[in-house]
Amino acid sequence: MVIGLGLVSAALAGEPAPVQIADSMALEGSAEAQMVLQQAWQSERQAQAKAGKTEWVRLPVTLRSQGWGCPCPAAFVGTSTNMFTTGPWLSLSYTDGLAPPTPESAGMVLVAEGRFLGTSQTLDLQPEGESIPEHIYTLRDFEVRAWRPWVEGGEDDWMVVLPEPTAD
Repeated sequence: MVIGLGLVSAALAGEPAPVQIADSMALEGSAEAQMVLQQAWQSERQAQAKAGKTEWVRLPVTLRSQGWGCPCPAAFVGTSTNMFTTGPWLSLSYTDGLAPPTPESAGMVLVAEGRFLGTSQTLDLQPEGESIPEHIYTLRDFEVRAWRPWVEGGEDDWMVVLPEPTAD
């Protein structure tokens, strides 16, 4: 697996280290501790975007299935197709010419390459006339420039800041 070397090279280059998704089946150690690292990594990407810095990242994104039985947003960072376990919730947009996943992709995990836009939106999915604060969601805006199906284990279970392209 390249990730181990990636962690070392990222640290030496002063780049953000990759972080493994907390609901990864290959996770070693505490899921709770990994969740804290995951949330901090994502918050830092959001803060960098708000500050005007573009960081291209690769991360796993789960598309909600209709079988969850909850009024949930359509996508979140993570690999669990059974229920929301990690987060954050995402509002996905796609670069020009990139086709979004088809409706048949519901319940699927993708590996998305893109960037946090530094903005977020509130989605209120409370039933009319009811007050259920858990059904008010904050979605981080994420622009996808490429995606592919996720493969369990290995590099697909990690959130990674991609290196900037260099001019030859």
